[in-house]
Amino acid sequence: MKTFAAALLLSASLSLAVPAPGHAGASPGSEIPVGRFTGATGPGGLPEGWKQFNFPRKKKLTEYSVVNEGGACYVKAVSSQSASAIYKEVGADLKEFPYLTWRWKVDGTLQNAAEGKKEGDDFPARVYVTFEEDPLKVSYIERLKRGLFGAFLGKKLPGKAINYVWAGRLGKNTFLISPYTDNVAVVPVESGNEAAGRWVTEERNVYEDYRNIFKSEPPKVLAVVIMTDSDNTGMSATGYYADIAFRSSSTDLDVLHASRLDR
Repeated sequence: MKTFAAALLLSASLSLAVPAPGHAGASPGSEIPVGRFTGATGPGGLPEGWKQFNFPRKKKLTEYSVVNEGGACYVKAVSSQSASAIYKEVGADLKEFPYLTWRWKVDGTLQNAAEGKKEGDDFPARVYVTFEEDPLKVSYIERLKRGLFGAFLGKKLPGKAINYVWAGRLGKNTFLISPYTDNVAVVPVESGNEAAGRWVTEERNVYEDYRNIFKSEPPKVLAVVIMTDSDNTGMSATGYYADIAFRSSSTDLDVLHASRLDR
């Protein structure tokens, strides 16, 4: 099982405390840095401010490490028939910061993966955005259950999620619903091996993506998650992640790419 939001609801092993409005990492009127990866590390060698999420009953975990190449820092994720994720709590309001930008790279895609099915739900790179539960879209009984469950565990549970992936064969900029849960949409931003081996800069209007997919206004963001996994296919995959941020306005990707070290 590798749908982050669904696994969280089953295991409830992840605490997502939403920061107060006026996120401390935000530059007024510009951006909320999520993953600049300066080289500083926290527990387990993870990027500072990021936490590990392990899926229930998964014995082999993806290895995440911070790499510094001449001052250019990024996260490297190595999966060998394994699955796990790392995440950072954000608390962004998409009405103020609708755009998510990031840089990523893969060594290659999983061409034999049956994408869209449980047995093939593996990707060399994923960037999840998870959201608060929308109380208007949940029944009273479900809200009560979730409230009691969250209060008992001392954890805030996510609602829906958008999973931006580097796919092997899926069409770019379409979307499909996760084979594990209707609450997660999978959006292929890159597909195939044409750009494999080099850094690619991405931008998504998450606000509009949520509205187009779930047909409602998005609640606040809970966390950003990055994940590389290959357990269902029994293969290996390596992904790289850098320069993740929410932005208040669209950015010229060529300028953004040139403003970073060419890794």
